[in-house]
Amino acid sequence: MCTLLELNNVNLSRGGVRILSNINWRVRAAENWAVLGDNGAGKSTLLRLALGEVRPDQNFDATAQPGELAWYIGGVKETSPIAARQVVAGVSPELHDWYARHGWQLSGEELLLSGLYASPLIYNTPLPDELAEVRALAAELELEHLLNYTVAEMSQGQLRRMLVARALIIRPLLLALDEVFEGLDAPSRARLSDLLAYCKTTILMTAHREEDLPDFIRCALILEQGRIVRQGLRPEFRLSEADLPDSRRAEDRSALASAAAPLSFKPPELQTQTESSADPADFAQAADLTLPLLELKQVNVFLERKHVLHDINWTVQKGENWAVLGENGSGKTTLLRCLWGEVHPALGGVLAWFGNPGPHNQALLHRQFGLVSHRLQTAVPPDMPVADLVVSGFFASLDLYQPPSAARQQAALELLEKIGLAHLAERRAGTLSYGQLRRVLLARALVHKPVLLFLDEPCSGLDAASRAAFLLTLAEAAQNGSTQLIHVTHHETDLVGITSHVLCLEQGKIVYSGTYPHKL
Repeated sequence: MCTLLELNNVNLSRGGVRILSNINWRVRAAENWAVLGDNGAGKSTLLRLALGEVRPDQNFDATAQPGELAWYIGGVKETSPIAARQVVAGVSPELHDWYARHGWQLSGEELLLSGLYASPLIYNTPLPDELAEVRALAAELELEHLLNYTVAEMSQGQLRRMLVARALIIRPLLLALDEVFEGLDAPSRARLSDLLAYCKTTILMTAHREEDLPDFIRCALILEQGRIVRQGLRPEFRLSEADLPDSRRAEDRSALASAAAPLSFKPPELQTQTESSADPADFAQAADLTLPLLELKQVNVFLERKHVLHDINWTVQKGENWAVLGENGSGKTTLLRCLWGEVHPALGGVLAWFGNPGPHNQALLHRQFGLVSHRLQTAVPPDMPVADLVVSGFFASLDLYQPPSAARQQAALELLEKIGLAHLAERRAGTLSYGQLRRVLLARALVHKPVLLFLDEPCSGLDAASRAAFLLTLAEAAQNGSTQLIHVTHHETDLVGITSHVLCLEQGKIVYSGTYPHKL
């Protein structure tokens, strides 16, 4: 098999922090690799190296052997990332989030065309042969029905498959996929796996869950603190606690046992004022406990003229912790966005907090709520220090307009210490891995002891150990009843044991709302 990619003694630093050290790795044609490791191990950065998006450090020590990154195209060695970009392509959580936030009016056809230009958008009128190429690929991958959808109309699973198709439009020799299955329901994961199995290209893939590694990924590499500690055939590797550093195994085993919820659940068959100036903490504490914390009546939501949520009637009482389940496109994220105030119910719908139907001062309400989501993560300023990011949770803002009090700074540092991230306090948010930043956002959401915590696939991008610690932190936060959870997920193993109720959505409609099975 011919070599496609070679890294010899490669080092890479970012923001003065060493991310990868002494990387030696060779990828041959038809070798499909899993790149494994804990959050912050350097997996995403390694894929970005393979894509030519970042460059290795230059070694100015004349006594040391310089590192080298090279691609082999038609047997010819190339060290220029410009040449490499003609034959390598990728999909990452950041790319997905960018399109979800900025590409709303982009059609599926335009999305695929952008892959031909190595640009997120298209700026010229496409040529007839380019249109023909895009339509042929869509037909080949059974994605024709999405060509006329806008990005806003696509479910998360549909957009992910289209982004993979966008990467394949140049018929790459190497396809780098960073956590490509995260956030997808089981049917979407199966469809995407089938699409990848059909590809005639060499795949490099990161994952944190065993079920996210298809059988055709036959080689594996494990990174630990930016160094390769093992590489070889995948049967020798598993995404289990056996792959964790020894010092973490006992701690993580305990956390998993404490935090894991009962596994499978299938819903039963469906049977057919004026704005208050008070701080929300005041009416949270003063509210009659017999009144609901949250109540939706006949709520309908439209996005880009598409009816996304239909006649939602839902009540959250004091002391209840809810899971929100459903396939991609069922309306789960839109429901959370409605509760957060990003989108609003159509005329006639009622959204009441603490028995008050509003209108509400959304800024004041946000100071009593916490949020962890993909959309929030993409909005984090990359230069913001981690400690300041956590403190910003007190103000429901991603900016600090005045120096925080010593008490709030101390609370932020203590919480970072509690969840094992104190060593990141002085780092800039942009230097963290995707999973590390997700855990910091949980600290931000909890630092002010919120009445209600909104979680939209919060474990996406977390390794097994981080998921365990994350879930344990959630369980502890909700244990005394001062913080209640509304948790959107596709993995029921990510639900904490304190989950008491479940809401199931299907095509924007409630198909089940009631007690979680272990309470029946």
